[in-house]
Amino acid sequence: MAAAVAIREAALAGLASEERPAAIKARRVRIIAALYALHGPSHRLNFRELGGQPTKQGGQTPNAPKSTRTSTLPEEAHVPVKPRSLAIGVATYIPGLRNFTGRKTGGTVSARYCYSVWLRHLCMMYWHGLPTAFETVAELGPGDSVGVGLAAILSGAERYVALDAVRYADSTRNLEILEDLIVLFRNRAPIPDYVEFPLIQPPLSSYAFPSEVLTAARLEAALDPARLEAIRAAVAHPGANPRDGGLVCYSAPWTAGMIDDAAVDLVFSQGVLQFVHDLRGVYTEMAGWLKPRGIMSHEIPFQSLGITAKWNGHWSCSDALWTLAVGRRRHATNREPHSTHIALLQGAGCQVVTDERIVRPSGISRAQLARRFRHLSDEDLTTSSALIQAVKVA
Repeated sequence: MAAAVAIREAALAGLASEERPAAIKARRVRIIAALYALHGPSHRLNFRELGGQPTKQGGQTPNAPKSTRTSTLPEEAHVPVKPRSLAIGVATYIPGLRNFTGRKTGGTVSARYCYSVWLRHLCMMYWHGLPTAFETVAELGPGDSVGVGLAAILSGAERYVALDAVRYADSTRNLEILEDLIVLFRNRAPIPDYVEFPLIQPPLSSYAFPSEVLTAARLEAALDPARLEAIRAAVAHPGANPRDGGLVCYSAPWTAGMIDDAAVDLVFSQGVLQFVHDLRGVYTEMAGWLKPRGIMSHEIPFQSLGITAKWNGHWSCSDALWTLAVGRRRHATNREPHSTHIALLQGAGCQVVTDERIVRPSGISRAQLARRFRHLSDEDLTTSSALIQAVKVA
């Protein structure tokens, strides 16, 4: 109880418009103390504690009329959010503490990770009868490097455009990853599998190098020494405007309208669209970039990403509780299910060709669903991620 009150006080203090160094330090001490108090495994936080209102046994507040009912909402009788996650979410409102979240994005610091991600998209396109050779490739949310897009270029793509909300990547890291990728392609290395990268989706039926797609002739042209020198120069000094026509463009933050209509053959993403809040607008934008018969390829997780105790516990959180739990984190899922993405793709004039769903038992019952998610189908409730590939037909 005291921990919840401390968190609430710290959060409210953090919203003050004027800050003094001593006050800021005191707030940080309070939030760290609250985090430690909540972190104990035996602590189960009642939702009513979030309001800071003490309760007696029997559910009545002090001095309340005897006829007043103070029962907890059924869907939040036990808060589905991990206590530590809740504390961190609230802590993001404290000046200075938000800087400790969202500073990196994940696996693209590894060339083998980037190689594995790109070849999974490429193989799935090939196995479902889609084109595998592209003039212009665009990636949404490349993260800590543009390595996945560089793998596309080393597979023969003529141009790569990277669009991100925050500038995470830098030329030094990109050049290092490029050299490692060149070695992987020259050696026709097998695709790194679930043993090395258990979290990369989707799984493949074969992790052998896709020589039927990347033939000897295609690789010889893609890895020509003169072409590699041009790629190195473009990575060292990438363009910032997609309309400039350079070999590599990196724009962060990107804005709507940066790419001309019908200018892209493939737009892809890996673990990005779950963070986008204007999904309709982004799908419409991406469809506009595509040429007729252009392709989208998106791998999308639908988990709570560790904020709740159950993998799909985010669908049991009310909007108020979820807002408190995620705080001002830079990376928090939008909670949209699989069916939303399918509908938005179709609404944007695309035909879904590939829908590789990863299914797992639901961690919550239908009775635990928050009101806004009670419409979820059984398919949505058990889909933890999906690779969705679609063709622009309109």
